[in-house]
Amino acid sequence: MSAERIPPSFHEQWVDGDGTSGVDTYSTFVTWWYTPGGNGGRFGEVARDQSREEFLGSGPAVSGVPAEVEDALRAFLIKHPPARK
Repeated sequence: MSAERIPPSFHEQWVDGDGTSGVDTYSTFVTWWYTPGGNGGRFGEVARDQSREEFLGSGPAVSGVPAEVEDALRAFLIKHPPARK
């Protein structure tokens, strides 16, 4: 049985108005997400995927990303390119 390499991941979140926004990495894309505050649970949560290449070329697909998060994500993606098959 061969062991499949688990790629490193990046996760960050920040306060965004009355909710929380964040970004998570996957093997070929990043997901930007927002969860509203309050006691509605996950009702109203939204997410948007963006390819690694699009982010590296054009920046975040959403507005309001703190500069330090954008810089850290860019450094992470450059340091950890997707695995070749």
